[in-house]
Amino acid sequence: QAASLCPPLASMVLLAFGSMLECDELHSKLMLRRRVAQGLAASPTASEVGGAASRLVQAVAAVVPASASLAGTGGAQPNGVVSYGPEDPLVMYVVLRKDLDWPVGAQVNQACHACAAVAWEARDDPVAAAFFSEAEGQMTQHTLGASDLGQFTKLSDKLCAAGVRFRVWVEQPESVPSSLATWPRRRSEIKRLFNGVNRF
Repeated sequence: QAASLCPPLASMVLLAFGSMLECDELHSKLMLRRRVAQGLAASPTASEVGGAASRLVQAVAAVVPASASLAGTGGAQPNGVVSYGPEDPLVMYVVLRKDLDWPVGAQVNQACHACAAVAWEARDDPVAAAFFSEAEGQMTQHTLGASDLGQFTKLSDKLCAAGVRFRVWVEQPESVPSSLATWPRRRSEIKRLFNGVNRF
């Protein structure tokens, strides 16, 4: 249940308390050696066996209500990026030119090139970090197709005018602008700029 509410935070909680269990296990082993050395019963008591697990369950139960708010509207993430929930996710728009008579595999490569370039160039951007770390769940991308170079160029100009960060991939050695990908942003911030551009 914790993982379904907020995967990143729940994972951190479980990891932290997993480390606590390892410490408890080491402690139990030391206590067992001490009992054996003293000639006492080797079996640990029920309270010792269940103590660590009980503390883990209680800790996760205490954290889950707080983590749920991070997945909801307006919850602040650790990096300061505000989460708006599934109705307005962080997205990337990827646009390929449909007029290029290239094999499907080559076109897939163009999208990969553009996305990889964005991932590198936006590595210090907190919004991009939230997107690529899947802080809100799965990454959402919309893949669109520009009918020709003219529509592709017009879209690039529109993004520039709106101040939206993006990367155009120019395939070499042909020097052909083949695809573009936006930096991750809220869908509500950039969706309107892609009106008139159909899905690929």
